[in-house]
Amino acid sequence: MVEGPFGKLDVALRALRLKKGWTLEEVGRLARVDPGNLSRYENGAAPTLVVLGRILTAYGASVGELAELMVAAGDPTKEGALGEAAAGGGMPADPFVAAVAGALQRLGFKRPGEEGRG
Repeated sequence: MVEGPFGKLDVALRALRLKKGWTLEEVGRLARVDPGNLSRYENGAAPTLVVLGRILTAYGASVGELAELMVAAGDPTKEGALGEAAAGGGMPADPFVAAVAGALQRLGFKRPGEEGRG
């Protein structure tokens, strides 16, 4: 089971998949991740940042959206706080989100809408 800021990652990953209405097999094919591993991530195991990046890319989701889902799952009183910050054009000030966003950027992942930028 994942502790700390990643504690609700499983819930957020499941929410992203259900939001799309996709099966584990569909996500696995798009993200190039074994469906069995996807199931484990949705049940508490932590993916590497590279795999997490591929999953988010398959969903067309941003790190901010993932973080917003994690916050909503863990503390209903904070629901929407990260989403409002992300809607303002900047990344949320949350250190976890900043760290993951920076890592994904260094790996070459871009935010939705930045795909065509060089």
